[in-house]
Amino acid sequence: MLKAWYGGVWGSQNIFTFAFQMVLILVTGYTLAEAPVLKRAIVHIASKPNNQVQGALLCFGVSAVLSLLNWGLGLVAGALVARQVAKRFADAHFGYLIAAAFMGFIVWTQGLSSSIALANTDSTSPINVIHKLTGITVPLSQTIFQPYSWLSVIAVLALLALAVWRMAPTQSLAPDPAVFEDEAAPPPAAPEGPKTFAEWLENLWILNVLVFAAGMAYFVLSGFALNISSMIMLFTITSALLHRTPIGSAARSGDSFGHAA
Repeated sequence: MLKAWYGGVWGSQNIFTFAFQMVLILVTGYTLAEAPVLKRAIVHIASKPNNQVQGALLCFGVSAVLSLLNWGLGLVAGALVARQVAKRFADAHFGYLIAAAFMGFIVWTQGLSSSIALANTDSTSPINVIHKLTGITVPLSQTIFQPYSWLSVIAVLALLALAVWRMAPTQSLAPDPAVFEDEAAPPPAAPEGPKTFAEWLENLWILNVLVFAAGMAYFVLSGFALNISSMIMLFTITSALLHRTPIGSAARSGDSFGHAA
């Protein structure tokens, strides 16, 4: 038992690779949510609700849909929508909006970033217990893309949406002012003087396009293999494309690691 414990945590089959992959899922999800085009979309859809309950259902819906794509994206985007809704309705209960957003997160295990489903497609994954015991891998077509999986998602979302509607509080709860601090922060001042070669490169949008093209080319050459690593790669190159420039991508990734820490 001691040897198995050491091998699983620190040895050749250690969990640190998987742990770091989960951090990267969160980081890439946050970076995607902070892309300018998605931030504008969040502000736009947050302007649609007419009352607190509709706002909470919107937080829930956005979180659920995006969690099925990337649990990091759903986790962050739901909270960002809640913040925008709270700005519109001063008498809303902020805790209720945040709770609704986190309730949408519950279906992430049946989405494209499901760690166990992705691990089961990869024979080299240390957490692929099925392959260790039977020597076979399980494609996504037999897990998250099965009709029974989506039926359970629909049933859970319907029940939770009903719960969000019925649990609406009558009292209000204003968010902590710190919630809006990053929105109020002034943009960084542009550097004075001529740009250095490095500054010119980090503002060159074509580099992000090339990174995206390279990632998509590899994905095609791999036979569209879906596993934890390839999903992280896809989320990373998509974030790079949406942030347009290397400096934009780097700034958001740095913020992501800071929030994760």
